[in-house]
Amino acid sequence: MEGANQLLIEFHEQLEMVRDEIRREMAEKMAHLQRENDMLRSQVQLAVSIASKSRLNRRSDTMTAATRLDICFSPAATDPPATVTDPVSLTLEPSIPHYRSRTYGEPGPSSFMQYARRNEPSVSFLEPLTERFGRPVTTSASTLPERRPEVNFIPSPTRPEVIHMVGPTSSIPIPIHPAVADQMSMLMEQVRHMQDKINGLLGVPPPLERASRTCYEDSPFDASIIRVQLPNKFDVPIMEPFDGTTDPGEHVARYKQVMSTVSVRPGQREACMCRGFGITLIGPDLTWFVNLLNGSVGSFAELVNLFNRQFASSKVLERRTSDLYQVTQRHGESLRDYLHRFNVRKVLIPKCDVSTVIEAFRKGLYEDSELYRELTKYPCRSFEDVQTKALAFIRLEEDLRSRLGHVEHEWGHIIR
Repeated sequence: MEGANQLLIEFHEQLEMVRDEIRREMAEKMAHLQRENDMLRSQVQLAVSIASKSRLNRRSDTMTAATRLDICFSPAATDPPATVTDPVSLTLEPSIPHYRSRTYGEPGPSSFMQYARRNEPSVSFLEPLTERFGRPVTTSASTLPERRPEVNFIPSPTRPEVIHMVGPTSSIPIPIHPAVADQMSMLMEQVRHMQDKINGLLGVPPPLERASRTCYEDSPFDASIIRVQLPNKFDVPIMEPFDGTTDPGEHVARYKQVMSTVSVRPGQREACMCRGFGITLIGPDLTWFVNLLNGSVGSFAELVNLFNRQFASSKVLERRTSDLYQVTQRHGESLRDYLHRFNVRKVLIPKCDVSTVIEAFRKGLYEDSELYRELTKYPCRSFEDVQTKALAFIRLEEDLRSRLGHVEHEWGHIIR
């Protein structure tokens, strides 16, 4: 025995060494992959920033050229003199002093624009620029909306598919190269394979399931039930717990009656009944209740329906009045015992037909008994009348039995 224990201890020590070695190798591989991943991320971010900067520069140059064209042909920039016949021949240098010394009656901005519209062929050289850059606008390049650079682009000749991971401090997804993703998936598969081997070793217990930090928030009820504040002195009355072997409908009925004695406000009653129902369950029934999906129950009616559906196999079949025909007077059984057994079976039937009850009781009696003959000759309209007649015959039967016993006792004394 001691040798077996020693071998078991050595086996566990070797197993722990193997586990430590596997953990160390996995940590090294994960660190190596993490470094490669960080390097790829930095390279991708650098390439993306360079490409974005070049695109922004080209767009800025384009908008600057368009803005200059707009300034050149803006009515506020220059006013041609009265003797000018072609606006294309104007220059910016003499426009400023002439604009400041313009007298009344000379052509101003409005007349300049009218002249430009009348002489459209003179500005036909701007059409290629308009087709390429669009019509110039007065918005400067510095106030244009900033264009978000592409983050899904990876500078690669084949441009492979990109897998994105959201970083903890950035809202922009960081791309991960497919090669790194494949290596990580292969590594995780190896980890699962090694864990299966460890779990398959003889004598190794399965790993214990760890509870999450938010396990205290688990509840099958939704927010409409959880957010209701219960009374300060709310206590569920003590009742027999349900273990799955009795009728679930009977347990729910008893729970309703017990909870009706608790004084709570109308808006708190349903929440109290929902949150107190789990206290009345034990064993597998409590396990079923705890494993319900979080937020899946929104009312006490939904909880009762789920409860009845889960434990439908434990429900007692509904008894009918015709079942009373199975109760008959046994051989040598007294009339009192037969009446007691019949009443016990009758109480289990919620809705009884009076005529069927009377007929079943009469059919169950001895055919040669006086009560059977009495009920056959003079039928009763209610079962209370039947019981009254039965009690009269019970007193007669017990009196005769007692007298017979007394006579037998006296004859036995004489014989001795």
